[in-house]
Amino acid sequence: MTTKESDCKVPEENTLEKHWDIAYTKNTTQKLGWYEESSKKTIDLIKASEVAKDARILNVGVGSSKLIDELIADGY
Repeated sequence: MTTKESDCKVPEENTLEKHWDIAYTKNTTQKLGWYEESSKKTIDLIKASEVAKDARILNVGVGSSKLIDELIADGY
């Protein structure tokens, strides 16, 4: 059995990038699986750690949330 070059399909480049571009453009933020309406648990942890209000805060994997808005409202 031989395979002709014309029978081979080259995988599309950046398929993951295209997937997420489509996910973000087709859905509202609230419909994304990683959306959270409130970041209360994260805010509570930040406050409990007594981190300075001018500290740099990195929350990896937060998804789509209102964390930044809530931090700004609390003076961070």
